[in-house]
Amino acid sequence: MSKTIKICLSLLLVISLVSTSVIRVEAKERKAIRPLFIGDSRTVGLIATARGLTGKTKKIEGTYDGVDFIGKSSTSYNYLKDNIDRNPNAKVIISWMGINGLTWDKYKPIYDKVLKSKKTLILITLGGVDKSKYYGSVTNKGIEEFNSKLLEYADKNSIQVIDVYSYLESNGYTSWDGLHYKDDTNEGIYNYILSELNSVG
Repeated sequence: MSKTIKICLSLLLVISLVSTSVIRVEAKERKAIRPLFIGDSRTVGLIATARGLTGKTKKIEGTYDGVDFIGKSSTSYNYLKDNIDRNPNAKVIISWMGINGLTWDKYKPIYDKVLKSKKTLILITLGGVDKSKYYGSVTNKGIEEFNSKLLEYADKNSIQVIDVYSYLESNGYTSWDGLHYKDDTNEGIYNYILSELNSVG
């Protein structure tokens, strides 16, 4: 083997070791931070799929992939506020809420308080509904208006946004009742969210 080839192989080995160590540091940092993810029934479905849970699950609490997940069906801004208050040591708050009522004005004061407390806030846009299956009060127009206000708020306050709405619009989605997503869609959302969290360490 020539001297040149040996040098090239050595350089590749060094690069590989450096890249691996960087990835490990990012994973350890995210687990050390332990973000608090708060959501409603869509979050319950998300974790039920990710963890292979069966049956009708209405509430979920647990740490998965370095994130503390809390979710409950039929909840809105009061649930978000209460769980933030119950977890004063959480440094990073991730919110995927708003589908129940689409009342942005109720969420904004809660987010203002999080920012004022110097915590990191990450917001997730709401995915659409399939109106061929869903006949409730939530509309895609309402979801788009909610997301628009969320994005405007995030831009103004330099908040990271995980844009699940755009992800689903680009990749499509399946739903069993028009509002809640099936396992294949939940799996995609879960992996997408984790990849976005990994991208910032």
